[in-house]
Amino acid sequence: MNKLIRELRRRKVFRSTGIYITGGLIFIEAANNILPAFDAPEWLFKAITYVVIAGLPISIAVAWHFDFTAEGILTDDEVAKREDTRPTELGSRKKDFAVIGLLAVALSFSLFMNFTRQGGTEVEEIPDPVSILIANFDNATGESIFSGTLEQSLSLGLEGAPFITSFSRDTALQLAEQMKPGSTLDGPASRLVAVREGIKLVLLGYIKPDGASYVLGVSALNSETNEEVAGSEVKAKDRAAVLSAIGELATEVRKELGDVSADGIEDARETFTAGNLEAAQLYLEGKDLSNHGNDDKAIEKYKLAVAADPKFGRAYAGWGNSANRLGQKDESQAAWDKALELLDSMTEREKYRTLGNYYLTTTGNYVKAIESYNQLLARFPADDASYNNLAVAYFGNLQFPEAMEAGRRALSIYPKISMYRGNYALYSMYAGDFTASIEISDSLIADDPDFYVGYLARAVSSAMKGAFDKADADYQAMAALNPQSASIAALGRADLLLFQGKAGEAVTLLDGAIDSDLAAKYGYLAINKLITRARAHELLGNIGDATASLEKALELNPSAAQRALIGLEFVEMGDYTKAENVTQPLKHMLQAQARSWWSIVHGESLLAQGEIVPAVDELNKAIELADLWRARLAKGKAYLKAEYFAEALADFEACLERRGEATAILLDDQPSINNIPELHYWMARAQWGLGMKEAATSSMETYLARRAGLTDPLSEDGRKRLAQP
Repeated sequence: MNKLIRELRRRKVFRSTGIYITGGLIFIEAANNILPAFDAPEWLFKAITYVVIAGLPISIAVAWHFDFTAEGILTDDEVAKREDTRPTELGSRKKDFAVIGLLAVALSFSLFMNFTRQGGTEVEEIPDPVSILIANFDNATGESIFSGTLEQSLSLGLEGAPFITSFSRDTALQLAEQMKPGSTLDGPASRLVAVREGIKLVLLGYIKPDGASYVLGVSALNSETNEEVAGSEVKAKDRAAVLSAIGELATEVRKELGDVSADGIEDARETFTAGNLEAAQLYLEGKDLSNHGNDDKAIEKYKLAVAADPKFGRAYAGWGNSANRLGQKDESQAAWDKALELLDSMTEREKYRTLGNYYLTTTGNYVKAIESYNQLLARFPADDASYNNLAVAYFGNLQFPEAMEAGRRALSIYPKISMYRGNYALYSMYAGDFTASIEISDSLIADDPDFYVGYLARAVSSAMKGAFDKADADYQAMAALNPQSASIAALGRADLLLFQGKAGEAVTLLDGAIDSDLAAKYGYLAINKLITRARAHELLGNIGDATASLEKALELNPSAAQRALIGLEFVEMGDYTKAENVTQPLKHMLQAQARSWWSIVHGESLLAQGEIVPAVDELNKAIELADLWRARLAKGKAYLKAEYFAEALADFEACLERRGEATAILLDDQPSINNIPELHYWMARAQWGLGMKEAATSSMETYLARRAGLTDPLSEDGRKRLAQP
């Protein structure tokens, strides 16, 4: 080895290789920094790098066989003949030092360029979150078109900054009226609300005529000290230029509040998505109606908004969202298609919000929704609405702890917003904490008696605690709010009756409610009622009526999960072929939950036909895809039929622990507590099989108390088992 090293040194291979590497590093770094200045293609830099690397072994081979001397290029044999006639030691050391120096220069150059490059692309530090409340503009023009639209437009412009979050003006007005009835959201009232809610800045704006032009201004005041921290005034040459002027105001205020990104905005008009004030006003009216659960009226406003501005992407998104909630799938998809086509007309924050909302509400792709909202929050960490929607997406993906945390983050920014509080009440309900859900709902209803979610969460939670009269009273109060909440309340009351074993009364109530839904084109809501009515008829032994209800539901284009419930009802009635045909499309869907529902129906069908082992395999597959409450119940039944009583009881106890999920079995806030009594029957069977007769008797009595007066097979079996010694 020593001989080889001496030979390598004699032939100057180390020195030549060092010089080559040094030159190569410098050449690559230079190319990396010079080529982009000339818009060179990316492949050219890669090609240069590959050539330099490939040249290294060639340079080593050349160094072994040749030497570069003052007399020219000589072979190694020729150099060897002269070795004894020239002093080499001192020269070799000098050259070695030269090579080391070149390597040091190359390394320093490389480090300098990398640190310089990193510094140039370093992301600017985002300021701490700033909450703002925009008071009513002082409108000295006498033109009503400016009322509401200027405030919302300014909010959109300011939210282009990642650290700014705008407090809901609707919520602020409600709070102002609580403090002083009859209040408007003027400057003094806005400041009171801001101090109460911990909002940092209050923005006061004005618009006044100046001949044919308009003068607009805004001041941002510290809510505690009332000192101005930012402000600007601009002029609009006519009404059509007012929105652009608002954009200029927003940009200037953002700069003064520390938004470095605002320096790059050349066209302030780009911060807004409505082409004119009329469209913006109609959109705001639609959004307000939708927020209060009045989606059918909201759609009317959205249609007028896009008629006024055909390129108003957010109005199409609002339309699609409202139509989807009403079960009008085709209309919803058409509106969403147009909204997605117009994504480029939206602000960056609106784009992320729109995509997340589309994945969340229309396609049911919770994974993509989570991805979109997390991307948005990485860019806009103060976006409270996105925390709320992220919580909903986590919830839909069965990630309940993450949902609670995201919901908590939304509430930490604005603890008084009705939607956030209502969602948190629902999360508590789904988590099985019915007491907490009732407490949150009590507070929400006291502050916002027109928001139906508080009544819904409290009604379901009260029913789960056995307070049926209170639950029914909440449903009736909810029914008085608007047609959409009345439809959900009707399902809730029927579900409550069915939970108590009053199937006949449930059928009577549902008949009228279904007719109302069909007349109002509430397709999704009608399907849930038809499925519930089929279940009631089945319990009453009216198989023909049950089948007719399911066939009608299929005509209304059910969702994947609704289709699964329809399939399960056909399994219960022994029509396995129909169950398989109805749910077959779910098997090939991308969404994991849809395929999980397919496996649940298929597993239940196999189990009913005596195929126990294949049924267990299919139900295990369902749980791997999505650990749905209904999958656990089905797997427990399969183990029970195989007489694996301990395994069965473990699944049933998991269902009991997770009974909050069964309060709305499709995770769509549509009440379905009527599924829970059956759980107690299956638990009793498993307990009986393990010799736990006292526990089995208690579970069976609980079941029969909810099925009094019904003669379905499970009830008859339960009565017989209790009669056994």
